[in-house]
Amino acid sequence: VESIKNITKKIRSTFKHSVLRTTIIVGFPYEKEKDFNETIDFIETIKWDKLGAFIYSKEEDTKAFDFDEQVEESESAARLNKLMKIQEEISLKLNSEYINETLDVLIESYDGLTRTYRGRSFLNAPDGIDGEVWVYSDETLNYGEFVNVEITRVKNYDLIGEYRGRK
Repeated sequence: VESIKNITKKIRSTFKHSVLRTTIIVGFPYEKEKDFNETIDFIETIKWDKLGAFIYSKEEDTKAFDFDEQVEESESAARLNKLMKIQEEISLKLNSEYINETLDVLIESYDGLTRTYRGRSFLNAPDGIDGEVWVYSDETLNYGEFVNVEITRVKNYDLIGEYRGRK
């Protein structure tokens, strides 16, 4: 834990716009409440930019499949819910730091319901797992092009902004 704390601190002090991501399993066999609370403390200390989490599930032909102390599914679900609520607050705070900044955004789709283009900046993974950038534009934007987007607000894991011109 200390090593990861030191590495993430060094990355953030060296690179202004670093994006740190991790994935966490909750409810692994033998995970006690104390272990889970240590994970929560770790997440709150590091403040990951992007965090994925899922519940452990028994997989045949793995050592953990036959472990005695399986965590109840309802307990694992409660832990996941708690973890993701904390991460949502962290994400909202970190994303808010981009309000009024202009980012390069790759346009990937259009959502007719919200009348927004959807894309990604350097903050987002290609598959949308780390959120998206919603882009409002009166001009037609083309899939696959980079545009300048001024971020005006955030929603959970997504940035929302206004089109400000082509690259």
